[in-house]
Amino acid sequence: MSTVRLGFVAAAAICFSACSGGGSPLDNDLTLLGTEPFWAMQISKEAKTATFSRPSSSDMNAGYPVQTKGEGGAIVLTSQSPEGDIVMTLSKKKCLDGMSDREYPWEATVLFNGQTLKGCAGPPQHGEG
Repeated sequence: MSTVRLGFVAAAAICFSACSGGGSPLDNDLTLLGTEPFWAMQISKEAKTATFSRPSSSDMNAGYPVQTKGEGGAIVLTSQSPEGDIVMTLSKKKCLDGMSDREYPWEATVLFNGQTLKGCAGPPQHGEG
């Protein structure tokens, strides 16, 4: 394969990845949150940590999530916590948090200890995390 052709293939692969918006939610820090009941998950890429918050409990440290593909293009993140797995499914769909009307790039569903929590997910804003 010629050098020109290799360069074209490499450029096409880079553009496909960047242009398709196919980046991972774990490429940066990530905030997931929901209301009624309130809950939040803060994921730090640099520290490789995840913290799950609920008003009725102390903040829980969970393992940095492992990413897999879900149905219909969804992204599944699974963290292991002392109380069991926290399974977060992110669907690429604009989501409003219901309180501040901030728009997030993903809808989030969290399964934890038999409970299903609904909310939004996206990069933290200034003052979060």
